[in-house]
Order: sequence, then structure tokens, then C-alpha cells
Amino acid sequence: MNEPWNLFNTSPGSPTQPISKRQYRLAHQTLCITHIDFEQRLVVGFTQLVIWPITSTLRRIHINCRQCRIHRILLEAADNESAEFESDRKGRTSGWGISKTKLTPSPTDLPILYTDPTLEICERDIKLRTLDSFERRYTSVVTSTDPDEDAGEVTVRLPSDFWPLISQKFPFIITIEFSLNKPKSGFYFVVPDGEGSLSERGVHAFTAFTPNCSRLWFPCIDCSEPCTWKIEVTVFEDLVAVAPGELIDAPYYTEDLTHKTYHFYVSQPVPAPCIGLAVGAFEIFPDPRLSNGATHFCPNGLLTLLQYTISPLSEMIEYYESILASQYPFSTIKCVFVDCAFSKFQSFASLIILSLDLLHSPRVIDQAIETRKVLSLAVAHQFFGCFLIMETWCDAWLTYGLAGYLSGLYQKRVFGNNEYRKIVLDEMHFVTEFENMRYGIVLDPSKLTSKLTYFDLSSSHIKITVGRSD
Repeated sequence: MNEPWNLFNTSPGSPTQPISKRQYRLAHQTLCITHIDFEQRLVVGFTQLVIWPITSTLRRIHINCRQCRIHRILLEAADNESAEFESDRKGRTSGWGISKTKLTPSPTDLPILYTDPTLEICERDIKLRTLDSFERRYTSVVTSTDPDEDAGEVTVRLPSDFWPLISQKFPFIITIEFSLNKPKSGFYFVVPDGEGSLSERGVHAFTAFTPNCSRLWFPCIDCSEPCTWKIEVTVFEDLVAVAPGELIDAPYYTEDLTHKTYHFYVSQPVPAPCIGLAVGAFEIFPDPRLSNGATHFCPNGLLTLLQYTISPLSEMIEYYESILASQYPFSTIKCVFVDCAFSKFQSFASLIILSLDLLHSPRVIDQAIETRKVLSLAVAHQFFGCFLIMETWCDAWLTYGLAGYLSGLYQKRVFGNNEYRKIVLDEMHFVTEFENMRYGIVLDPSKLTSKLTYFDLSSSHIKITVGRSD
């Protein structure tokens, strides 16, 4: 049986990981959404980050967070249970518990140091409100919160009580309680007008997959640093929550049976941008064609369309596994169809959020072709983009290009060579029009500095470049 790829091979002959500017490593993060109010468009929750110091001089940690209101920051030493998986991997002995007992400080509430420079970019430059000055200022502002530069909107200053713990490079936990009220981007609510309960009205909410968007709905280190995840979502008893990872158990109900909590665990380390969420009044369809517990979701009344639309999914995964000589990288896969979607598809780790417009019946042939194209690209992004991730923005062309190329091979197999040539021709026309109307494509982004961090992720020229290398 083909084994999944191992990005974290620690054998003596394996290449060393690139040096990061951060003086710590994020080992695990827990995200708990305790309340979602659709009427008020409000999300309440907390998150816990397990931090392993790399140097003994670590004194502050920067965390990314926008739109959220932070209510509390708690710092505490990690217990043996929280750091068990890391202590085994690092080869620490039982002396860890004794040393920790001597060095353990009491949990400490920290002051909230939050600043979002993007809210007021040109406040003082009244006379210089030009597009060029705004672009320069915006680039500078965004760089000031870039997690790859060890920066962020939230600053956590480690008190002196924790310095002995850090000097021994023992882990600690940062707990952040937050709320999200009427978000403008990153987290979208769909609340149809009408009478009846939330379930009868078909309400739902979902997150968006755009660069640096995870910080828009929960505090995190919004970069390519992967870690394991535990996600808990509490919803009303007639709603369903879908998140990346494997559903640990059946949802737990409260004593009054008005709410229930879903528990998900992502065992494959993934970065924060690969974490998404969908909550709503969904119908559930367990996929009988896949043996990994795949389950798909759609609004009420559309289950028949969902069953037909999602039928090619197993064929796509099998084809990609045969091409790559490796099995699907995650333990399961979930597809959620939502209304008013941010884009046609959004691929998170083992979770794909798709537009409701892609659903179709067997009688509609044209839409079946377009839906299969979108679905094949979304599944390809599970391999390249969610599992194999870009380390820096200079690597974006590779993950997007390989996913597009892999999807193109599937479309060539299903739709034929002529249709595949038509797809390549359309992509080439798009690229040439882009170069004529805007500017030339940069082939060597290493010569640029800051602007390459915030480019438009248009992957047409990327897929052509990868295709020519075949």
C-alpha cells in the first residue's frame, strides 16, 4: 500500500528545516467556538496555543488577529498531557516532570496589547493621498504584522516568572478569549429573511480561504508553520458544524438539550490558513463510494442534487493517488455546499466549501462539466496547497501550479484531448491579455522585496508554466 508523504522526516540524512525568525515553534493549537449567534452575527470562543521555545531568550510572542475583540490572555505552563506528543518526539525523559515542578509558575493574566495598523493607513498623510503613497504605506503596514517577520497585531509579553521555564525550553500555553461581531470579511453569515426557526430558514455560516484570512476570525499565527489542531464547535441542536479533521465522536449535548458540541482533531500538521469552518442547517450525506468516512453537506431540500453532483469525487481521488503513487493525505474528506459563497470553491485541510450554484441534476449536462472541473481542482488543492504547503510567497506558483496541472490531467482523461487543448488555449489568452492590459509577469520574484507578499493569486500563467515543463 502506498504510504502518505512525510514532510517531517527527522532521519539523520534528511535536510534541515529552514531557519525561522521566530524564537519558538507552535506545536499544537486548540480552537473552541462556544457560541454562534446568527441574528446578531456574533461568534464567541477561545483558542489555546502550545508554544515550545527554541531559544532561552524568548521574551515576547506576536499573534495575528483582526476584526476580533480580545477579552482575556492567559499564560500558563503546559502540563504533561498537553505536551505529551511533543515530549515523546523530542526524546525528553521523565526528568521533565521533576524539572517542571520546580519551575512551574502560576497561571498569569496578561495585559492585552493589540494594534491593527491597517485600520488607519494614511491618517496623517492628508496631503499625500495618492495611489502610490497609499501603496507604499499599505505595504509597510502589512509587513509590520507579517508573521514570517515575527510580527503580529497582538503582542504577548512573557513575565519574568516564566523566564526560568523558558530557559529550560519547556512548553507553555497561551489562552486567548475572543469574540467576533459582525465581521466584514473572512467569516460570512447567510441569514435568509422569513419566519420560522433558524433551521427552517436555512441559515448557515462559513469561512473564506484567502491569503492571510485566518486572522480575520480567530487569533492564530497566520503563516505556513504547521501544527496539529483540535477544534470544538458548539451550535444549536438543530444545526450542524463541519470543520477540518476527523470527527472524534458523536456530538455532546448539553443538559437542556438545546446545544451540542462537535469535536474534530487534525492529526496531520497543517498551518492556520488551512483551517476553515461551516455551520448551518445542512442535510448530511455519508459517501458510500469512499471508505474513509467521507461526508458531504448541503442546505435542506437539495440532498438529491448533492448525491449526484458529488458522485465523481471518489474517481478523482483514485486517479490522483495513481498519478502521484501516494494515498490521499488526510484521514477523511468533507464537501459543504453553501449559498452566497465567497468563490466557487475553497479548499481547507480535508474540508472543501463549494458554491451552491455547482449543484445540478442528471438532466443538466453543461453544468455537470463545469462542476467537475471545479471539483477536480478543489480536490487537487488537497494534495498541493493543504498538505504540501508553500513556505514563502515565492513558492505560491508551485502549489497553485501543481494543483492546476494535476486537475488538467484529470480533465484531459475525462473530457478528452480536444477539450484539454481548449482549456490551455483559454488560459493562454487570459495570460496574454493580462500582460497587455496590466504588466508583465515576474519570472524571478527573488529580485523583488515587499510587493511579492501581496499579489493577486491568479493561477492561469502558473498552470501554463507547469504544463510546459511536462
